[in-house]
Amino acid sequence: MQRQAIILGIESSCDESAAAVYDGERGLIAHALHSQVALHADYGGVVPELASRDHIRKVTPLVREVLAQSGKSLDDLAGGLLDGRIRHQAAELAGLPRAAIVVEERYSAVFGLKFVRPAAVAEAIAELSVRVPTVPIVFAETRKLAQEWAYRFLGAALAHVEEDRQAAGVMADLTGVVVEVDAGPGPATTASAAEVRRWARDAGITVSDKGRVPTHVREAFEAARSSSADPGGHDDQGDQGTV
Repeated sequence: MQRQAIILGIESSCDESAAAVYDGERGLIAHALHSQVALHADYGGVVPELASRDHIRKVTPLVREVLAQSGKSLDDLAGGLLDGRIRHQAAELAGLPRAAIVVEERYSAVFGLKFVRPAAVAEAIAELSVRVPTVPIVFAETRKLAQEWAYRFLGAALAHVEEDRQAAGVMADLTGVVVEVDAGPGPATTASAAEVRRWARDAGITVSDKGRVPTHVREAFEAARSSSADPGGHDDQGDQGTV
């Protein structure tokens, strides 16, 4: 029997980046989009240099997000558990701030599997949950329920990131140091509020002398700093084909 392809698609337009996972049998199973509207708001149009740098910064977090969204059927889960694939995938997901494995079936269906020993699959699920406790395995019964759970999970994760950003803004007001919070992995970058304001004025961007530096100004500052640190980069913005 011919195995259907699973395709990871990556796309970058003028001011948007996107990623998606398409299954030849199940159709579109995950997608994510990042918009740069706020980044270019003060310029009256898209700034190519800022756009290209933002594409580079966001493409990896987008890919990781859609891979984390991609649901598993029970057969996928059973096969991956018994041959070790899912253990390695879960270990990679554990490197993300938030991730889960969503199964489009009930847990009780494990004990109705025909071509593998159900007890072995159940034991492997328990072992994985102990080995990688930060990546829960969620049994959502149907694809629709799995999607509902995933949307709510991602919404809660986004809200948590926004809370972190607001807390960083309070810290900036109190200490004068801006801490950039990102939903993706990796350490935060820091810059003093005075440094960001000085750069903004030199760039012709209006910014208040007091209070929190606006997010879009900080993003523009980080993009410009990244550009100066990597002068050999490319600014290609054409659509990227399917991988």
